[in-house]
Amino acid sequence: MLRLGSHIPGLLLAMLAGCADPGEPAPPAACQPDLFAGEDDPSGAGDFGAWVEDASGLPAYRYTLDQDQDPRAEWVTSDGATRRDHWFAFGNDRLIATASNQGFVQVFTRERGPAFLNRVDLEDGRAGGGYSVVAEEGEAWASAYALRPPGAEAERLHGIGYAAYETRWDGWRITHRVTAPYGDLPFVVDDVEIANEGTVPRALRHYETWDVNRHPVELQLVRSGTLDPGIPAMLDAEREAVNDLFQVEVKLDDARGVGLVHHTYTGGDAPAGAEDSGSRDYFPAPIFLARLLPDPAAAPLAMHTDRSAFLGDGDVASPAAASAGTPPGPPLGPVSASGQPALLADEVDLLVPAGGCARLRYAYGSLPEGFTLDSLDAFRDPEVDPGAATAAEWGRVLPRFEADGAGTLPREKAWHAAQFLQAAVMDDGFSAHTLAQGSAYLFLHGLDGAARDFCLFAVPAAYMRPDLAREALRTVMRATHADTFQISYAVQGFGMAEDALIHSAPSDLDLFFLWALAEYVAATGDRAFLEEEQPYWPEGTVPPAPVRDHARAAFRHLVDGVGTGHHGLVRLGTGDWSDGITFEAASRATAVAEGESVPNTQMAAWVLPRAAALFDDMDPDLAAEAREIGARMAAEAAEEWTGSWYRRAWFAEDEPYGDGHLDLEAQVWALIAGIGGEERRATLADTVYQELDAPSPVGAPLTAGGQVWHAVTGLLTWGYSARDPDRAWGSLARHTLAAYADHNPGQWYGIWSGPDGIGVDGGTWSSEATPMTDWPVQNSNAHAMPLLALLRVAGLSPAEGGGLEIAPRVPGGRFTLETPLISLDVGPGRIAGTYRAAAAATTTLEVALGEGVWTARVGDVPVDVADGAAAVRLPIDLEAGEEVEFVVEAVP
Repeated sequence: MLRLGSHIPGLLLAMLAGCADPGEPAPPAACQPDLFAGEDDPSGAGDFGAWVEDASGLPAYRYTLDQDQDPRAEWVTSDGATRRDHWFAFGNDRLIATASNQGFVQVFTRERGPAFLNRVDLEDGRAGGGYSVVAEEGEAWASAYALRPPGAEAERLHGIGYAAYETRWDGWRITHRVTAPYGDLPFVVDDVEIANEGTVPRALRHYETWDVNRHPVELQLVRSGTLDPGIPAMLDAEREAVNDLFQVEVKLDDARGVGLVHHTYTGGDAPAGAEDSGSRDYFPAPIFLARLLPDPAAAPLAMHTDRSAFLGDGDVASPAAASAGTPPGPPLGPVSASGQPALLADEVDLLVPAGGCARLRYAYGSLPEGFTLDSLDAFRDPEVDPGAATAAEWGRVLPRFEADGAGTLPREKAWHAAQFLQAAVMDDGFSAHTLAQGSAYLFLHGLDGAARDFCLFAVPAAYMRPDLAREALRTVMRATHADTFQISYAVQGFGMAEDALIHSAPSDLDLFFLWALAEYVAATGDRAFLEEEQPYWPEGTVPPAPVRDHARAAFRHLVDGVGTGHHGLVRLGTGDWSDGITFEAASRATAVAEGESVPNTQMAAWVLPRAAALFDDMDPDLAAEAREIGARMAAEAAEEWTGSWYRRAWFAEDEPYGDGHLDLEAQVWALIAGIGGEERRATLADTVYQELDAPSPVGAPLTAGGQVWHAVTGLLTWGYSARDPDRAWGSLARHTLAAYADHNPGQWYGIWSGPDGIGVDGGTWSSEATPMTDWPVQNSNAHAMPLLALLRVAGLSPAEGGGLEIAPRVPGGRFTLETPLISLDVGPGRIAGTYRAAAAATTTLEVALGEGVWTARVGDVPVDVADGAAAVRLPIDLEAGEEVEFVVEAVP
């Protein structure tokens, strides 16, 4: 018999592939290939699931743990609360989505300040989106894992650019694949498939359900429950109360199948215009749900917009309106936005044949400035597969690495690249994209930074997404104070530079900016970028300046503003690489005024000669000064040797710090720059390895018994590589997610993502201000720095004289590495590859040579190789989009 819902008004949509008579169904409509069919690979997967190669050939994680029953799911936050939800991130150039083991997707944007569009809080009945509510014969149930009926089977797959969920219950199989379409788009696309696995046709009413629970992540510098367990909840409530200042109204566009939720400020004084910078967004973009398939002309829009009316005396797992078949009421509002009363749930009636499938498609997101509903039109074509198209784009961007004994590294490096590139967001306040650091800093504090992290991430991005690397550099320049040329510590709100009270004068940011800019230009050859004009902050207070002048200003600020101290070392300021270093001093005020940084000085010894290449053409005197100061910094830093390692700092003229303990922060740049000569570098490498690295199966911690800080450990791999490829390879292999998962299989974070600092044997950190414990994933250092380490082991680095150095350091000498910018195919006596110009490129490839006689060519053009030369410089001069092969070979 034909099973019908209790109340099916309007058009009964028959997606039967040619069925004219519902009483005599045609052959089943074709179902999509199984998204979950990949073979499990338990290596480096921990206790929570398995890695798979998905249908597109990209790595994904199949989550299988029953977190409701298994005690391994538990983790504790700074306020002492126990949680069992775990989440993965996916995104594009504009938004970040998180998909949880509960089966919910929430969307985060940065255009006008950090905000969740549909923040999940299941205790409060807020379930995000990306799931179905299904009604049949007067009963309603939900497909999300946390809401599914008892006994329902479920699959959860988290891939690159998407999350997929599948639920089987009562003869139905419901699959959601939520994709962040590749590129600069402000929405996710949810492809839904409803399969009838029974033997008779069945009818049901389907509700695509997305909450509207806007949660502005306004700046809160103290977020931890360490001192007072009530602080996190109190601060969340403060942010929720911001909604009391707004009015909400839903408008329906029946022709386009769209529900739009508008928030209008009604709380009193507000900026005169939407372009005024500030910590609060008074002009949030509309939030929308759009039905893309089926066409609203075939199945008229029936969208529920009043959350209270939809849930009634039911709940998110079984809304009363769905159980009773209550049709949608009029669009909500205008009413107070207090409590966020809106939701968007589109109902469609479906008749699904035995063994057949019905397919729906929706988009959920926002419409920031510059976007209209027209941006959805490309996704209304049923022949378009957003998931496959997005996977193809990611396949083009992700690095591919192969080498003997590489183990899980090929999978892991592709995953790392996707994770940190999916941390991109658009900041309309600075008119540029940012590669966000994420984790507790962004998603809890509401602080995007630090600027050093933007620069760090720009370095590996230059080889995979040069456009995003350029955008990150623009953000740093646009957040540089016009009056002092001090680069702002971070950004927040809408167009606000932020020094976080205690970071008004960090001393390392100029160095990180000069490094990132020098590497970007060396790698891409994009010297035209140096002529691009960029504003200072606040914009309009001084005229914009070319990038080369921003670089000049950063150098002058480092030399004349930060300066050096009693021992000739770069000053400490309010902090160097470590934000909290000055709090270790007997007097922080003295440390800020007089302190000196050993890591900054070591870093300057390496960075400044490479930054000098930026100045060679435009200001030879400045270039010479940079090289002279770099050499002087190397000499001064060498004086900080204690016999086995370098001290960490001076807090005053007579107050050294770090003589009695090995601090990795003060060793990695010494190894990279070769401070003190080769014999001392060998001694230092041995000391670091024996005391920090060898005892840890997951990479060297910052100090003995301390945590692994990815930003530092990734640089250690690079530091090893200069003289000991085997040790560098071991560091590369141990400092991995897979190694951490094998060592700590019962801890969810550290397996597919992690915090910036993580315990060797588990756990992370929480201070009185920052509770990393409360958002222990999505820190981009955990992904970008292992990628940087791979690039260095492969031999890619800016050459001291300008251009890109290629000096492979993989043991055995045989490997392949492919990135969008450059590919390498390296074997004994041969280095070959392809260079692809992302912009008009004028640069050189400085290829290291071994003993003997060598030949070289670029394309078909031979390049002279001097007898006994240590390297050959290959000229690159290409237009954007062009590519050229190069080969350097030893003569037999």
